[in-house]
Amino acid sequence: MHEPLNVPFIQDTHFVNVANAFLERYHPSGEIPTPIEELIDLTFKVNIVPVPGLYDVHDIDGFITSDLENIYVDAAFQNRRPARYRFTLAHEFAHILLHQKVYKQLRFANIDEYKSTIAAVDEEALSQLEFQAHQLAGLILVPQDALETQFNQILAEAKAGGLCTANLPRPAQLRVEKVLARRFAVSPKVIEIRLKNDGLWGQPIRSA
Repeated sequence: MHEPLNVPFIQDTHFVNVANAFLERYHPSGEIPTPIEELIDLTFKVNIVPVPGLYDVHDIDGFITSDLENIYVDAAFQNRRPARYRFTLAHEFAHILLHQKVYKQLRFANIDEYKSTIAAVDEEALSQLEFQAHQLAGLILVPQDALETQFNQILAEAKAGGLCTANLPRPAQLRVEKVLARRFAVSPKVIEIRLKNDGLWGQPIRSA
């Protein structure tokens, strides 16, 4: 039987407010890419624990212990997939900023305890918990103002080079997303979602 998990409803504007407040306080320079590893490790003193085989063996990118003091992450991401590593860190750190009361309902300190605890949680509540962390992680790694600035800069450069930037076809959009992904040190998929959420590409992706 699944255990109930009290996950609060969070409006889209709250994610933006939390991300902006966090970055203004702890990364006031606004330089990109956001130094998420340094902020977690050096500023917040949360331990980052690389685990070989975490994804291959357990199908887990990473998780934060219920005391919010340790982030376990697949070691291969840290060594060979920096964009996925950075997003995993930001996602788990987002739980600290959003879900401290939720995590007080849980008890796990290692991989086996994490898996058994999560397996017992209601799937809908867990999905909402993870969605919320994804939303905030994206805003921390790709802040609204910086994204708009970089996006407009790329389009201006393209227009100056003779490219019509109105209603770009999807292949051209993908090229823009790849350039932005390199600048923010995230995956193109993160950029795609952030552009849509900010209304820069099409319609925003809303919560379920």
